[in-house]
Amino acid sequence: MQFEFKPSFLRLVEKLGPGERKRKVVQATQSLMVALEERTPPAPGLGLKRLRGKFWEVRAGLGDRVILHWEKDVIGFVLVGDHKAVRRFLKTL
Repeated sequence: MQFEFKPSFLRLVEKLGPGERKRKVVQATQSLMVALEERTPPAPGLGLKRLRGKFWEVRAGLGDRVILHWEKDVIGFVLVGDHKAVRRFLKTL
């Protein structure tokens, strides 16, 4: 399994600042990566869910979501944001 962090994703993570939200996003992405590498089901709290096509979502807290593009053995982390940001992103697809 290969993981890619898109520049837009990295910029959005940095904008979260050094607080709890950023820690939860990092923890959610790491937890998902470990589960996929070990071929075990992700933790139920992550809420891995298919959105549209090859785009998936993972929960990183009550309001934050991580969007990823999953194609074969390559997973690209694309976006981190709240529900409104996810809806705006899905409208562009």
